[in-house]
Amino acid sequence: MSLIRLVIAALVGVGLAALGNQLCSRPYRCSVLAKEVRSETLHALEIADTPSGKLLARSNLERLSVCSGASLLQGDHYMIVAVNRRILGRFDEAIEGYELALGRDRRPEIYFQIGLTELERGNRDAALRNLTLAASFSRSYLDSIPTELRDQVESAVKVATAKSHG
Repeated sequence: MSLIRLVIAALVGVGLAALGNQLCSRPYRCSVLAKEVRSETLHALEIADTPSGKLLARSNLERLSVCSGASLLQGDHYMIVAVNRRILGRFDEAIEGYELALGRDRRPEIYFQIGLTELERGNRDAALRNLTLAASFSRSYLDSIPTELRDQVESAVKVATAKSHG
């Protein structure tokens, strides 16, 4: 009988260790990794139109792939993955990443990045909608909005602001 209890205790211990890894250790390691890859992603974004930028984005995604499926990931992780996908022209996957980031945190830069990605993939209405949301949170985004949409976004922000105050 004691052998059975010992085996059950060992199985419970292994199960708890696996659960601890899934809920604590792995998300922490992924958070640290995301912070490391963030600066490389910003560099890749600066040189996005070059072969080096594409190569760096691929490398960043490969490094972050060890975290796919990890629970409790931060929104920044999804943002970093999405930016690298966007650099590679994988716009649909980038949008998915940004939407996962929005599920963690509704920050204006996420809407801004979705807007830019939608514009790159030719979806002007979705771009306008998301860029307007970003600029509604913070008007500082207006200066970074592509010229062809800036006036429309500024008008839409004014209308939204008037509705919320009127």
